[in-house]
Amino acid sequence: MDPKFIFILVFAFSFLIPSVLYAQNLRVVSPESSFLVYAGETKRIEIPIKNEGDQTDTIYISVWPTQWIDLDKYWMVIGAGETKLVSFFITVPDNTEEGRYIFTISIQSLNTNENSTDSLFLNVKRRSDVFISEI
Repeated sequence: MDPKFIFILVFAFSFLIPSVLYAQNLRVVSPESSFLVYAGETKRIEIPIKNEGDQTDTIYISVWPTQWIDLDKYWMVIGAGETKLVSFFITVPDNTEEGRYIFTISIQSLNTNENSTDSLFLNVKRRSDVFISEI
């Protein structure tokens, strides 16, 4: 066999093998596809974070865009095989237009740099059809 061919084959597989063998150990698990939130109100949503790995990990949690959402914690230690809940406090301003808004939840391992993302869909509604500034 041609040595160039063997070198190219080994080189190509050296990039593929780690991605095939590497398992995604951290996961953001959105419990629902969309959450109903009313303008002018605060809603608490609990999002599960799962460590499917075999080691305890410290993770950093973020959300983008950052408007409207506060987290009860921005980092936590999570044991192997453990699932923990993170509380998201969503406060939608009174003057927000009705519609669907998308946020991205990201977690990153501080031990391995592994990361996971998921989308959070908010369905914003108004309790009444008339907003005071519209009168």
